[in-house]
Amino acid sequence: MKISIITVTLNSDKTLRDTLNSVLSQTYKNIEHIIVDGGSHDQTKAILRRYPNKNKKIYTHKGSGIYAAINHGIKKSKGNFITILNSDDFYQSEKTITNVVKKIKTNKKIKIFVGDVAYFEELDYYNIKRFYSMGKFKPWQMKFGLMPPHPGSFIKKDIYQKNGLYNEDFKIASDFEFFLKNIYINKIKYKSFEDTIVRMRLGGISSKNIFSYITSTTEIWKSFKINNLSTNLISLILRFPWKINQLFIYNTKKINKGFRIFKIFFDKDQLFINNFNLIDDFNKIPFKKNFILSAMNLAFLGYFAAGKLNPHNNLYHWVDGIWAEKYTNLKKNQVEIYYGS
Repeated sequence: MKISIITVTLNSDKTLRDTLNSVLSQTYKNIEHIIVDGGSHDQTKAILRRYPNKNKKIYTHKGSGIYAAINHGIKKSKGNFITILNSDDFYQSEKTITNVVKKIKTNKKIKIFVGDVAYFEELDYYNIKRFYSMGKFKPWQMKFGLMPPHPGSFIKKDIYQKNGLYNEDFKIASDFEFFLKNIYINKIKYKSFEDTIVRMRLGGISSKNIFSYITSTTEIWKSFKINNLSTNLISLILRFPWKINQLFIYNTKKINKGFRIFKIFFDKDQLFINNFNLIDDFNKIPFKKNFILSAMNLAFLGYFAAGKLNPHNNLYHWVDGIWAEKYTNLKKNQVEIYYGS
């Protein structure tokens, strides 16, 4: 069984490496990775050229919206099932696709599978800020503007071939219209993975600000109209209290228990550029120039991950705490002498 992963990119060089390394880390190998770039002007294209995935397919689709780019990827795909992985997201573990395929093979009549999505902020992968769970979702809930977590879905390709692709007139809620058409109207059978599939960074297009919320609400309302279904705007607006549970009702410890950070297969040096000058030998410090010496310990990493510290070209770190004796030849008194001078 082949799985097609579709990733849409546009100036994604700050986060794309995480996404690509996550795909490379998957133990399941019958995967094609289709990347559709919207005409990036940063280092995104250079990163994609270095991406050492023999099953990658890279296309340029300038001037189109997100859903037009996704549709382009679907048309080019050869997989039995298709999933969308955003260019700033990554999988819960290296076994995510393997576990998904096992579920698909034991439920051959099911054509839509949906798993949970955990949201984190910036670099703090373990600090869950929101949890979008498939839970006990029922199709009738779509009348209130609620839907399964699309980023955690795997959809059989013949669904797209028979019932159509994503509505390219929408900017945010085309995934809602797709699920409304297939799950609510056509009653396509779906099944929950009952597991976290994807980790997403906060700040996506659908949750940026109040204007995004207004746009998504308007497009959800239009989804009912173009499919000849009745609803009312008040019901859709009142979906907010339902969604606010995602910010509070979840078990971080349970979600993180199954989390395994991806391996770094390429661009390892680029991932840390302008972030840390980590030293294990004090002779590497340019003593004849100005420099800052700091202990890299858990406290420092916590502040850095939270975005409260900024990198500096002349900032050097020695490894502190339990790592110092194990990974370096630095002695505590040696550090204090240099620091004091």
